[in-house]
Amino acid sequence: MQVNVPIQCGGAPVNLGDIIFVDSNGVVVVPRLDTEAILSRTKHILDTENIVQDKIEAGATIGELINIDSMFETIFAHQERATKK
Repeated sequence: MQVNVPIQCGGAPVNLGDIIFVDSNGVVVVPRLDTEAILSRTKHILDTENIVQDKIEAGATIGELINIDSMFETIFAHQERATKK
């Protein structure tokens, strides 16, 4: 048996130094060279989720969470420009 060699597990390549994350949802292989970028993106997502959770706990509506007024303003502006042509 060989150790410290690249393998494949469930179709995913696993190399020496890769991080294996396992939870009740499944398994993820994080390539060693991508760990910093993935950690940065993960922290950003977690920060965003915490902000949303705080807003929900403070009583925000879904419309407020997605800034629906701004979305409608943008949509209507596009429609208005399109109909003027």
